[in-house]
Parts: sequence; C-alpha cells; structure tokens
Amino acid sequence: MTDQELKKLIDSLKEKPKCIETHISYVLLWPDFTYKLKKTIQLPFLDFSTLHARKHFCEEELRLNKRLAEAIYLAVVPVKAYKKKLVLEGDAGEVVDYAIKMKSLEAKQEMDKLLAAKKVTKEDMDRLAYKIAVFHAQADIIQKEQNLATLKATFNEIENQVDFVAEHLGKPKAKIIKEAIRLSDEFLKTNLPCLQERSRQGWVRDVHGDLHSKNIFLYEDPVIFDCIEFNADFRQIDLLNEIAFFCMDLEAREAIDLSQYFYGSYLRHLQAKGVSGVENESLFLYFKLYRANVRAKVMSISAQKDMKASSFEEQLQEVTTYLDLMQRYRDAFKQ
Repeated sequence: MTDQELKKLIDSLKEKPKCIETHISYVLLWPDFTYKLKKTIQLPFLDFSTLHARKHFCEEELRLNKRLAEAIYLAVVPVKAYKKKLVLEGDAGEVVDYAIKMKSLEAKQEMDKLLAAKKVTKEDMDRLAYKIAVFHAQADIIQKEQNLATLKATFNEIENQVDFVAEHLGKPKAKIIKEAIRLSDEFLKTNLPCLQERSRQGWVRDVHGDLHSKNIFLYEDPVIFDCIEFNADFRQIDLLNEIAFFCMDLEAREAIDLSQYFYGSYLRHLQAKGVSGVENESLFLYFKLYRANVRAKVMSISAQKDMKASSFEEQLQEVTTYLDLMQRYRDAFKQ
C-alpha cells in the first residue's frame, strides 16, 4: 500500500485521531490507544518497502521496546481496508498493512516539554538513571569489530553539509564542521585500541539507540520508548555512546546541571548493579561531539528539504544550536 493510499484510509476514519507524521511512520493517537504504522519506504539505512518487511519490523519494534516499556507496547495488529475505509483490528476487510498498538500516554508528561518549562528535577534524573542503568546491566553483550575507516566515515558524513551551512549560516559555522572532522580523525586514530578493548570488555551492548528527551515520559516510573528497530548497528553501541546522546540532548537544551547529575547517578547505579569500569571521560566527550554532529547533520538535511516552509528559519536555528555545541565540545578537548 502506498503512503497516499494509507493517508486516504486514515482520512476515512469516523473517529479522527491526532495524526503525527515522521519521515518513516504515521502515528495515530486516540485517548486510550495509539497505533504506529510504517511508511512504504526504502532508505540507505532501512527497508520498509514490502508488507512482509513492515510486519517484521513491527514485530521487532514490539519485542525490543517491551524491554523498557512492557506495559505500553501491547501487540502487532493487522490494518485492513474494507469498502475503502481503514479498519484497525476488525474482522472484515483485506490486510493491507500492520501496526504497533500501544497504550496512549499523557502529553503533559513528555520530558522535552517538561524541560522547556523547567519542571524536570534531580529526583526525575535519578529515577531515570536507575532505570537505564538496570537496562544496560542486563542488555545483551555484542562482540563488534571496531573498524577505523568505518568510524571515520560515519562521523565525517556531515562534511556533505558544509556548503549549505556556509551559504545559510556563514563560513564560521561551516568551519566548525571542518575542525570537528580533523579532531575526530585524529582522536579515532589514537583511540582505536581503546575502542577495540571496550568491545572485548563487553561495553558494546544491544541497548536503545535513540535515547533523548522526546522519547521519554517522566512518570514516577519513567517510560522510555521508540528504540531503534530498523537497523541493529544504530542500537548495538557502546554504553557511553548511548548515555552521551541523552546528555548531549540535555546540554543542547541548556540543562547542563541535569546532564552532569544524570551522568554521575547513572554510573553509581550501574556500579551497584555489578558493572564497573565503563567511564572514560575523553571518550564520553567524543561521543557527545559525535551525537551533536549527527543532530546537526539531520537538521541540516531536513532544512534543505523545507527551504520554502515557514519552519525553515527555525530549523536553521536548530542546526546552529548543534554546531555551537560541537564547538563547545571541541574546545573542551583543549582544556
């Protein structure tokens, strides 16, 4: 089923849900339940182009997210078309797709909104750190080859954004990218043995892969959802890489004190679960630089697709935020 056909079926629903469209999915929200459908797309890092593939990755998303949010992720259900209308979980109709069924969560508990309102506390951070530490301590260990050329190429993909950044944000911002690439190349060359040893020690694990505040609801028992299911390489990473993403996200939102508190709390809880020796300050700083790099790249690509949209200037500001953060991390290496 094409995305256009799916949109028509969504429009046919009598009880209209709130529909959120991302670059790879549609999320239909009702007060009690939420359904997530994957778009019929194929990208360099994922393939949802067939019904079989979408069913498989729905099942993977359910399996993987139950590790952290078992009560929220309920089932994979068929999506049917009957008399040109969308049928979710009904008996009549032809199966045209699949969806993940979830319990709906309260929007007021979304962590990114609470951060913006300055309502996130250190107690929230401690509960979150505990939950993630327990998850990491139990996560499957992955023996993964650390290849220098691959590591360099992954970081350096942002080089493709230099011309766009220079044109729209100025040459000094583009220079940040070039300087970060030089630092990364040298850092990886020097620290490849460290990365290889960390893999042998078991610090590369099958974790979440997309740990940031928009994927967290701050209940008394925090809900962490929407882990990466479509590409295991994005999810099977060094524990510090995972934590660096979250801390970078906090620091991009000027919550540096919460980032530092969370990091210390996470390490304490992880050690209490019998996992010690994970910390490495220079590597942690490098992973934060890498994560800011990825966000700057993603926002730059998004801005280029929407240059005529009203949100273009807002997206450019986000690119600036992450580039400035890259500069801050790069400067920290000199201290």
